[in-house]
Amino acid sequence: MRIFSHTGIVAAAVTGRLGGVVPLTDGDRPRGTLAELGRYGGYGLTLGIATALFAWLGSLADERFHTEPLFVIVGTLTGFGAAFYSMYRSLVIDRRDELRRKDEERRSSEDSP
Repeated sequence: MRIFSHTGIVAAAVTGRLGGVVPLTDGDRPRGTLAELGRYGGYGLTLGIATALFAWLGSLADERFHTEPLFVIVGTLTGFGAAFYSMYRSLVIDRRDELRRKDEERRSSEDSP
């Protein structure tokens, strides 16, 4: 039954708010578990598929140019790096820009009479 003692911590982590219960606005609706699973599972699949695809392309280049592990290593690192950047951009940069835009809209609506 120890799970219930952590509900405040979990709620704060999910909503990004510490302290008591804060009413949610339309933009802050929590997503369903399956939606979140699909979202983050998609990031994992993208990371795995991109890494495997670029490693496979590297192995084809190695066979053609007889440069055993060189292009496999380069392809693996390139695929992982590209997929990681895509995930980082989606999770961090785009979310930050979205929050900044909402904050500017809220400020402009408060300033206008």
